[in-house]
Amino acid sequence: RLPKLAQWQNQLTTQTGSSVVSNIDDDMLDPIVARDGLHHYLDHWTSSETAQSCKPHRRFFELCLEKSGLAAQDVLFVGDSPEHDIDGAARVGMKTALIVNEGDEPPLQSGRASAAPDYVIHSLTELLDLARVLPNAQNISTPTPSTLHSR
Repeated sequence: RLPKLAQWQNQLTTQTGSSVVSNIDDDMLDPIVARDGLHHYLDHWTSSETAQSCKPHRRFFELCLEKSGLAAQDVLFVGDSPEHDIDGAARVGMKTALIVNEGDEPPLQSGRASAAPDYVIHSLTELLDLARVLPNAQNISTPTPSTLHSR
């Protein structure tokens, strides 16, 4: 659990919209959103089940854009997997931020080349400052809350 997530999310959503996308199914994602009260702060959330595909598949990211009503260049996608999050989001034209948890290897890596992130952050709180300086960021999509580490 992330005790500070709701506070961080509240600060962030006063500046931008926010969503969560995950390669898990609805029966796992919906309880996480409910448990952490994220439905109060998120504009939407998307599971691989809903998308009928998984990251880094293009369709997953296109569905997230459809839900947001935004153009890809107006979205900052934050993820902890270079291959699944950063590469997939970059391929549809989103700005990307890789969250690096010191001492942890990125999840689900096969070793294939992937796009370089536009930004590298080490804490979700860094998104607050990043959201202030991004010229068109209207929505920030983050990975599943249970996969992130609060600092």
